Amino acid sequence: MNRKLLFACALGGLVAAAALALLAATANFDRVQGRYPGSLRAEDEDVGFAVQQGLLNRRAVFWTEDDMRAVRSWYAALLYVEAGSDGNGLTAGDCAWLTNAQQTFVVNHTVTVLVCSTSPGTRIVVNESVYLWP
Repeated sequence: MNRKLLFACALGGLVAAAALALLAATANFDRVQGRYPGSLRAEDEDVGFAVQQGLLNRRAVFWTEDDMRAVRSWYAALLYVEAGSDGNGLTAGDCAWLTNAQQTFVVNHTVTVLVCSTSPGTRIVVNESVYLWP
């Protein structure tokens, strides 16, 4: 009887640990994929992946009711782009580009975000590329 109780407690603990890990992963997944908090994936767009000659690309389109200034500031912080830098100042009409590129050993990782003011809200296009150097 004690073995069954011990097994049931161990199994319950494992299930609880897995549930907590899933919740933690879900909370951080939006940030990992570059999704602005509370934004919705655009209905006409789907998250797309492409692999070509050592290059992995990911593209996702989101929409939020928040204004462009708030969205742009959030992405500037996410990408470690200073508010006054050239990377945060590229604007065209009602859109702004933010970008960050990092190279580590043989991997070049680039994230580019296009933030556009729409009526109402803001449209967000996230492009992420990972390139393995030969």
